[in-house]
Amino acid sequence: MPTGSGNGWYNYDDVNHLILPIPGVVLVFRTADGKYAKMRIENYYKGNPQLESLNDSSVARYYIFEYVYQPNGTTKF
Repeated sequence: MPTGSGNGWYNYDDVNHLILPIPGVVLVFRTADGKYAKMRIENYYKGNPQLESLNDSSVARYYIFEYVYQPNGTTKF
């Protein structure tokens, strides 16, 4: 997965020092036993606050995400 602001799942706001998930980015993982899961990161801050209300020290870092697990080993979700 590419790293850095705008290259993966987030953009970094260097004015307000915030990590902002890129809408629509879905990460797909292959598990150790050959199954698959996909995940979308909704927020990087505890309590899922509105991004407009955040500042660098307002809340703890805490991933908020949705995921789907495919237990049969296919990549069809």
